[in-house]
Amino acid sequence: MTTNKSKSYPLLIIFFVLLMLLLAFRLYIENTPSSSDAAPIHQWEYRYDDEPWQTIDAPRTPPGREERHHLWLRTTLPEGDWRDPSLVFQGYHKFEMYSESGTLLYSFGDMSESKIARYEGTPVRIISLSEDQLGQTVVFHLYSDERFIGTLNEPYIDSRSDIITYWLFKDTDQLVIGVFYMLFAVIAAYLYSIYRGQVYFLSFACFTFFLGVNTITRIHIIYLYYDKSRLWEWIELTSFFFGETFLLIFITHFFGRGWKGILRKLSLIHLAFSCFIPLFIAFDIIDMPMALMLYQLVIASSILIVLIQIWHYARIGSTEAKIVMAGTLVMCLFGGLDLLDSLLLGEWHIPVLNYFGLMFFITALAYVLYKRLVAIKSKLQHSEKLMMVGQLAAGIAHEIRNPLTVLSGYVSLLSKEAQLKGKMDILKSEVDRINRIVNEFLLLAKPSEPRFQPARIDTILSEIKLLYNAAAQDKGIEIELKAADSLPEIICDADQMKQVFMNLIKNAMEAMEGSGSITIEVNNAPHNRIHIRITDQGNGICEEELRKVGEAFYTTKEDGTGLGLMISQNIIEKHGGTLTLSSKLHVGTTVTIRLPVNPNQKR
Repeated sequence: MTTNKSKSYPLLIIFFVLLMLLLAFRLYIENTPSSSDAAPIHQWEYRYDDEPWQTIDAPRTPPGREERHHLWLRTTLPEGDWRDPSLVFQGYHKFEMYSESGTLLYSFGDMSESKIARYEGTPVRIISLSEDQLGQTVVFHLYSDERFIGTLNEPYIDSRSDIITYWLFKDTDQLVIGVFYMLFAVIAAYLYSIYRGQVYFLSFACFTFFLGVNTITRIHIIYLYYDKSRLWEWIELTSFFFGETFLLIFITHFFGRGWKGILRKLSLIHLAFSCFIPLFIAFDIIDMPMALMLYQLVIASSILIVLIQIWHYARIGSTEAKIVMAGTLVMCLFGGLDLLDSLLLGEWHIPVLNYFGLMFFITALAYVLYKRLVAIKSKLQHSEKLMMVGQLAAGIAHEIRNPLTVLSGYVSLLSKEAQLKGKMDILKSEVDRINRIVNEFLLLAKPSEPRFQPARIDTILSEIKLLYNAAAQDKGIEIELKAADSLPEIICDADQMKQVFMNLIKNAMEAMEGSGSITIEVNNAPHNRIHIRITDQGNGICEEELRKVGEAFYTTKEDGTGLGLMISQNIIEKHGGTLTLSSKLHVGTTVTIRLPVNPNQKR
């Protein structure tokens, strides 16, 4: 039996603490200089084309650009005593570095006319300098046809070894997170290999794999091993496309196809985009900034649709949808700030916020997956236990049934003797009780397969309510049925459903010592399902006993067998549904049944 209690909170707290430590580390390193010997370059001169030189402190898109794509910057390199002096420079997006005499010292990107517009990215460059170049004037020629031109961050000079050490330190958390995502992918793929029917494990594995690739390709160190900026930019963008695509596929697998299959259609659109656009970029049919801008428009519309769909699931009671909704909103909030920074402001420096939003979202997804995994394992354990009990019950029933038939016949015969009638009646009632238990054993051991036919669950419940009304009124109990409008017909075995509801309502009545009410609620639910809740006002069940309820032969009733609830659970599972139990001592108990409208139809 599944209860509403979860032991996952300690794991969630540990994960959240680790997340906070990583975020604190990221915040710390963002405000830590490369080394005490680093010499930032503050004084610059700039000009567009052949205009006169003008002084500027921060050469990021200097004033007067208009529609021009070429910018010239001039500065004097600081002097210092560095072992292996190097200049750290990050520009938009191609540049060349010249000496004052016009000698080319360094170039990034192809500046020839045929390829000058080809986007190469904006990676940080380490430019090695000789000791003779320190204190000399250098000139930078930059090209950008994007919104910004100039430098992204303040250039500085330091020892190459100190720069690399700083980069290793700065990239530590991002590398750890990337590997962590990859580990998530391996675990999810392993879970899919075990639980093949749960395809959301596979889509989550693909999502976290591409997210890990995207995270790792954004660290500086990879350029030291293989300095191909356009390739890394292409991998980063492609992994971003496929990551977002598999995230949408995961949501579709986890929550269903949505209204008229809209989530599935969105997934196919994203998949087509992810497959073809990277090829167009590779063959220079479209450039990376344009592809990213187009995909941002696709994502913006998709997020709105997904949020509306998840909100719908959350509104009708899905706890998983509420958790994912919270994670999505936090990610969208900080992602929106990042987008605002890149598109409109361009002056903020808020990597921690965007970092926090994504990690919060991943935490929410991991948590709902963990809860789903716990539910699957609980269901498998219950099925194994049910199989063992069924085999035991079959053996016991077979051994008892034949002598019990003989005994029952002799009791009926002796009951005709007047002097023995009273004693024989008592004996007959006990024999009947044993026979009833044997029948339950047989039903548990060899349950009949459901005969699925269309039926209305509210009609079935109305019949059960009518059946028990008289007995309930005698005890001062009111049975109240609340059914939502426009409930669909479901495919089920009506007789087996009646058996389940009769058992549950009978249990609810027996749990109530005095007067009160039993409330039966029927509502539509996510994933094309319906929810039935049966709530009584009995004494309730303590947490320790609640964990045992549903186990074979465990019962709190004097004449119970503990098999009725197990049989009900088995019937519900054969209908593709779940039966969960929650209770509060001295308040009452609620049984929640979730049934698919069609057990044979995929979500």
